[in-house]
Amino acid sequence: GCDTVQNDYIEDATFIDPLNPVRAKDLFISVDKYLELKIDKKTLVLTHYAFEEWYEMDLTGSYHLHGHSHGKFNSSELNTIYRRFDVGCDTNNLKPYLWYDIKKIMKKREIKKHNS
Repeated sequence: GCDTVQNDYIEDATFIDPLNPVRAKDLFISVDKYLELKIDKKTLVLTHYAFEEWYEMDLTGSYHLHGHSHGKFNSSELNTIYRRFDVGCDTNNLKPYLWYDIKKIMKKREIKKHNS
């Protein structure tokens, strides 16, 4: 998948390729249910499922990048005004999003204040 891998069994899953079977865990640096990291001094909260609230959303305007919803929340307030974004590959012509494009999209969005 192009989004954060959620399922426990995925680490041992094998992708069908007659010439080169590959385990999913060998395609990723890590396989996590929840991951916080910093890129370009920006906090990212990466999950499979979309959250209503996430770490540092109201302090630094952290980005919450998720999958699972197949774009059905893209018109919601959290995904259009605030810094939550469905990065599932099915929302981008089956291609992963580039960090440059994510930054450009998120820069236009507001920081969601807690309880607002």
